[in-house]
Amino acid sequence: MENKTKQKVLQAIQRFKDGQREDGLKKIRLIRSKVKNDLLLEAAYAEMLQHAQEYDELISLLTNLIDKHDANLTVFGALFDAYIQVKEYNKAEVLLEKIKEKFGPSVRVSKLSQQLSYAQKDYKNSLKFALEVVRMDPTSSMAYNNVGLSLSEMGLHDQSGVAFETAVQLDSENIDAIQNMAFIAYNMGDVDKSIQLNERSLELLEKKGKRGSLNRIKWHLSFGYLFKGDLAKGWEYYDEGFSPDIPEGTRRGPGRDFSVPRWSGEDLKNKTILVWREQGLGDELRYGSCLPDLVSMAGKVIVECDHRLCKVLQDSMPEILARPPLFDKITKKSFYKLDYDFHIPIASLPRYFRSTRESFLSVTDYIKPEPKLTKEIKDHFDVKMKSGLKIGISWRSGVMDPTRNKFYLNLVEWSEILQLKNCHFVNLQYGDVEPEITAAENALGVKIHRWPDLNLKDDLEAAFALMANMDLVISVGNAVASMAPLVGTETWQLIPSVHWVELKGLDLPHYPWNKNLINFHPEPGYRIESIMPVIRDRIISKL
Repeated sequence: MENKTKQKVLQAIQRFKDGQREDGLKKIRLIRSKVKNDLLLEAAYAEMLQHAQEYDELISLLTNLIDKHDANLTVFGALFDAYIQVKEYNKAEVLLEKIKEKFGPSVRVSKLSQQLSYAQKDYKNSLKFALEVVRMDPTSSMAYNNVGLSLSEMGLHDQSGVAFETAVQLDSENIDAIQNMAFIAYNMGDVDKSIQLNERSLELLEKKGKRGSLNRIKWHLSFGYLFKGDLAKGWEYYDEGFSPDIPEGTRRGPGRDFSVPRWSGEDLKNKTILVWREQGLGDELRYGSCLPDLVSMAGKVIVECDHRLCKVLQDSMPEILARPPLFDKITKKSFYKLDYDFHIPIASLPRYFRSTRESFLSVTDYIKPEPKLTKEIKDHFDVKMKSGLKIGISWRSGVMDPTRNKFYLNLVEWSEILQLKNCHFVNLQYGDVEPEITAAENALGVKIHRWPDLNLKDDLEAAFALMANMDLVISVGNAVASMAPLVGTETWQLIPSVHWVELKGLDLPHYPWNKNLINFHPEPGYRIESIMPVIRDRIISKL
């Protein structure tokens, strides 16, 4: 590569590192159109594609390099990692076998085996390969970090903490291990330690000039600061949650692209603002409690919400315009005509309307259940259930996997509650749960009422009306626990540990987002089932 060309490549790389990613990629693509088959140029381009998460093009590039050149293990490893990122695990397995055949056993090959097992959630084998790396290279900080990750996923948090600490002892600047120590500390309830470790990570990242990763650390820090009640710093860092440096599935989103400025507190008199949905339905409902505040200061408010919520929200707040989000998933641009002056994601509203302890004291129930439906259900209950408590129940998430399963009990394990006298239990669990209900009824000798013609997942209008007729709702941490309090129904939420959204540091007299919700947590190290006697006794006290 000529010196002049090399300088242009370095300039493109610098543009990319300075945050001008598209410009950097454009410049290096122009160079590649003129300079062919230069391995150093291809390597630089591959690294940029990797950081930009342009995995399809990266896979094509690396595959071509392997086909046409005697590629080294680094190139094979990069292709393997790209397959992992796009969840092409079968292709990763095939490639891993080629790597073993070409390069033989090595520390690097064991690391790849560990990476694949971990990605496939095979944590037992992930641990096996991580320990294999430790035996081959006992001074490897990253190997101990991977041991810790596998142990953590297996629920062995004390042991994982020891592994992460060992990783940091071997390399005091292993940011991944420090981050993982922070995660363990947070989940074990030591929020102060978690903040301290994350701040240390920030210092190290700034020292190393890794600007992009700063956003991810700030996103993690936001939970600790919000938990402690530092709302100013917490909400500021929470806005980093859209960063592409945060793994998909754990960041805020989906993101959007707009031609108008994002609202940051400007005067909205005679102005129209668009509020757009992100994250899940429960999150949308939680932060939607800020909408009445926004309506009071804006000329017009448009809310692009979950399509199931549109009619409910429109009927509850006639002064807004509620509509489903319609946008191109690739360009992130809206299909609607431009009819607003500002935009803001819904989870960013608290930064402006819930910035003080006092601002949480005036939160109101903003969902009004449909009157006709509500009365029809009431009339039905008046006939079927003349006395006793009407208790709605929801016992799991709509999406279940090995990671989530540990947070929930099956319905039979609710026996201490379901077998109480003078209580009428009503199903609020969305999805196809009839086999679960029937099994619980047969095992416990109880009756659980359900509405077979009511789609609890998609017909939110009817679901809200049903919840409004309950004397009490008991739910795990899902959409039901977010919905029921908004229609004025006392709701008890069963969650495995204290969550940052509870804003414990503010010492509020009630759950910050709605006074009708009460959270119940087991003692650290215990499952949800340990609080069932507490719930039973609380119900008895209401009879």
